[in-house]
Amino acid sequence: MSKAGFTKLFISLLVSLLVSCAVLSYTIVRFVSEDGTNSFNSLIRYKFSVKGQQNDVVLIGDSSLLMGVMPTELEKRYGIKAINLGVVGYCGPLVFDLLLDTYLKNNSRPKLIVFYLAASTPYFFDDRRYEKTYAYGRHASFFSLVENMNQVGILDLMNAARKILFDKLCTLPDSGQKSEIIMKLSDAKGFSANGSSVPLPQTKETDSWNSKKLSLDYLKKIKQRYTTKDTRVVVYLAPMPETEISYQYFLKRYRGVVDNQPHQLPNDYFADASHLNQYGALCNSEIIGRFIKSLDGL
Repeated sequence: MSKAGFTKLFISLLVSLLVSCAVLSYTIVRFVSEDGTNSFNSLIRYKFSVKGQQNDVVLIGDSSLLMGVMPTELEKRYGIKAINLGVVGYCGPLVFDLLLDTYLKNNSRPKLIVFYLAASTPYFFDDRRYEKTYAYGRHASFFSLVENMNQVGILDLMNAARKILFDKLCTLPDSGQKSEIIMKLSDAKGFSANGSSVPLPQTKETDSWNSKKLSLDYLKKIKQRYTTKDTRVVVYLAPMPETEISYQYFLKRYRGVVDNQPHQLPNDYFADASHLNQYGALCNSEIIGRFIKSLDGL
């Protein structure tokens, strides 16, 4: 065999191996993880499985939303029927769009979509993490996955599959725990309380600034993509601790991008720089409830 022929054969075999690995990894992520004990997997399973609901407001975004807005409080205080589709910021626009598209396909269209995020979340939109790989690999079609391999690569998919297999082999089955997570999410309409009981110290300074690029393009495009004559879309910036060093910086960067007036809350409402504790979530739910009621037609 000539050198050129050998090179061509080697490349063909390598491509075949990579494709086979991708298909096998996709199969594992798509089907084997159904009964995984990973709490994030259960979170994603619930959020993508919501069907037949008639909510006036859909809130979608990162973990600051997940732990920061209580739909049950919105309904009790303001009569706002809402659902919390918060996941984690590492999921990025790829998963946010897929989740929202899935919800809109399986439920009545809302009057309002609120994209809610912490100020630092866009720093991590382009990161390739397990959360993005699992959520997209689990719920997107294989062809969509191939189309977006620049954001979810074969190696990412293989690592996710390895993690899932490792969890299943090394962790005792606990379907009761998984069911409990999903039941709590369902009862709270997608809200999950922050598990930390220790508030952020009142004198502790936080700094959410990062040297990465703050990718705001997606926030500017989301309104155009999902706004219809029946559905309004707004972008809402989560509150920051009163000791946040970069508050003024974020205030300038988000001007003209978000629809609410960015604000700060006392440190003892926070568990960390981006996540509210349960007392903070109660207060924040009242604030965002007033914001929603202030919008015309709602």
